[in-house]
Amino acid sequence: MIELKSSSLERVQKDTTTSVQNNAHQIKEKNDNKKESEHCYYPK
Repeated sequence: MIELKSSSLERVQKDTTTSVQNNAHQIKEKNDNKKESEHCYYPK
């Protein structure tokens, strides 16, 4: 019972970490896309 609990807790932590990494990756991609589009519209 205790083993089952700890393994499910680990899985939840792993899922949380993965989703946080995915969110960070998506935000970075959005920012990169924004920079690229700004560069296209406003050449320096």
